[in-house]
Amino acid sequence: MRSNIILYLVLCLILNLSMGYSQKGRKDSVANIKSEYIQKYDTLFTVRMGFSNSFNRFMIDKEDIDYTISPNESIRTTFSFLFRFVEIDIPLTPKLLAFNKDDEVYGKSKFFGLGTRFYFGKWMQSLRWSTTEGYYSNVPDTTQSNGGYTLYPNLKVFKITGSTSFIFNPNYSFRAVFKQREWQKKSAGSFVPTFNYYFTKITNDSPETDKLFGLALGPAYYYNWVIKDHFLVSAGGYAGIGYNNTAFDFDDDRENYAVSGITYATEFKLLLDYNTTRFFTGANISLNSLYPNINAGIEFKDQQLFFEVYLGYRFNAPARVVKTMDDVEDKLGL
Repeated sequence: MRSNIILYLVLCLILNLSMGYSQKGRKDSVANIKSEYIQKYDTLFTVRMGFSNSFNRFMIDKEDIDYTISPNESIRTTFSFLFRFVEIDIPLTPKLLAFNKDDEVYGKSKFFGLGTRFYFGKWMQSLRWSTTEGYYSNVPDTTQSNGGYTLYPNLKVFKITGSTSFIFNPNYSFRAVFKQREWQKKSAGSFVPTFNYYFTKITNDSPETDKLFGLALGPAYYYNWVIKDHFLVSAGGYAGIGYNNTAFDFDDDRENYAVSGITYATEFKLLLDYNTTRFFTGANISLNSLYPNINAGIEFKDQQLFFEVYLGYRFNAPARVVKTMDDVEDKLGL
């Protein structure tokens, strides 16, 4: 109920501002910096609703045992408000949209995450923090009455991830792919070398706490293909190599120890989008995989999968707000 009230007040405030301070004599189109390749929406507010499924799973191959530990997947709804570099996300999943009805089989999972992305010229910086509690394994357990799945209701994963990227081609728009803040008018791609880093903390009903830290650097390439002005297909991938350190800490009499070695990282992204000046909709999927060296004889894969279907609408920002944002960006050098 509280989330519904907050969302309602935010939307009312936005609509009131837009009606009260709309720019006189301005056309209903966008008055932005003109570019042959990129359409900017610097004078428009954007409201966006996304239905997503995002989860972190672990794939382990130890001797003759190959198994996967995953949370119970569920659809989440996020309402977003975006303007220039400002992004406000309100995670809210009404009961009407809560499609997950299989907690008795796979257990109940709790998820919370926050993320942000900044652009500084050709540089792009992303940061994300998330917690997931409640996992299950595909290893059969005949003592369970839920169909044989082994449940770990108190297994908790805390994760911080980040990346720093350099976009070589100024005609390629990452903003058209992430949250649709811009539009790619002509097809373009770019080489994007990326530095990734992560920290993961894993706890369960045991005296053991696992902490994984890693760095990876590598090349990436992304391409935006524009079809008949309004359709966009975006795809790309990344492959990196670096260092990881995994610490095993114990609260009992066992001695703490750590292992380190080479880590590998990969990422694949795909987006399909339909866009007009006012309305946009589409779907995107990404798969991030880390292959840290944690112990001899054990292959470990830390995998994050994200899928989203979204739709959004853009409307005129008040002239007073546009002028204020221009001044703020000038002072920040954005």
